[in-house]
Amino acid sequence: MDESVVFVGTFRVPDAEAWGAAIARMTEFVRVNVPGVNSFRAYADEDGNGTVVYVHPNAASLDQHLAAAASLIEEGTAMVEAVHVTLLGAPHPATVERLRASGTSVAVQSQVSGFER
Repeated sequence: MDESVVFVGTFRVPDAEAWGAAIARMTEFVRVNVPGVNSFRAYADEDGNGTVVYVHPNAASLDQHLAAAASLIEEGTAMVEAVHVTLLGAPHPATVERLRASGTSVAVQSQVSGFER
């Protein structure tokens, strides 16, 4: 059985208005083009920090999302400073290495307990 993978990315967002518009485009793109994603959320605070949380049913779904949305991800990362990415679950090792190769700090935490409804 595949294990879900949660992507949590934290960013410094210099231009909240531009990032808000970009993440809205990304949200709609993922909603339409990545049918396997369980949840796709973005958060921001008044101090210029943003967090995205993507919940995928398995590592293949995360990879599909990253491939399908590559140009939008590139656009978004050009307007923010990545602080840290945490991957929860069992992502593919190649995916972890690609994220790290981009210069982003990436941590992986394996599931030790839990369930989904």
